Amino acid sequence: MPACLRPGVYVPRQTHECDAAVLVRRHLPGFLARLEEAGHALPEFVKAELDGFAGCGDFEKGFVRTACRTCGDELRVP
Repeated sequence: MPACLRPGVYVPRQTHECDAAVLVRRHLPGFLARLEEAGHALPEFVKAELDGFAGCGDFEKGFVRTACRTCGDELRVP
């Protein structure tokens, strides 16, 4: 493959350790338990979004594989 005309260096954001994600991971289970004790619940789509947000940046939760169309350089992004 030809060399990429604009090579760059990807610097990933540390989304897994951002304050918001840490807070959601730390407090979501207790929050959901307190809601359930009070006879309430979040809609399933809200729970799914919060779970997804809490796992953002974690390779164990999945990743996307991308490739440069010019040079074929591959990158995996959690």
